[in-house]
Amino acid sequence: MSLGVSPTTILNKVARSLVTTNKYPSVEDALRDITLSAVRDKTTYYRRRIRKLERKHATDFDTFTARLKGRAKPAEEDDWLAWRMLVLQRDF
Repeated sequence: MSLGVSPTTILNKVARSLVTTNKYPSVEDALRDITLSAVRDKTTYYRRRIRKLERKHATDFDTFTARLKGRAKPAEEDDWLAWRMLVLQRDF
């Protein structure tokens, strides 16, 4: 997505409009709330996907990892890679 406008410019414009409409007392407060909301949304997304894999395999990631050592099927390897990425993103 290249509109010739930087993400920073867009965020600042949105934050200024929120201040102008008296939703926030300052641009910094608006940006902080926007950022926290985005982080919460991503964290919720990763947790949901992790829970789905935990239900599918009836275990947690560490136990699943130990169970697969040396005998994983391709589908299990795919799930393990996706799960590992989700755990890393969640913990970042």
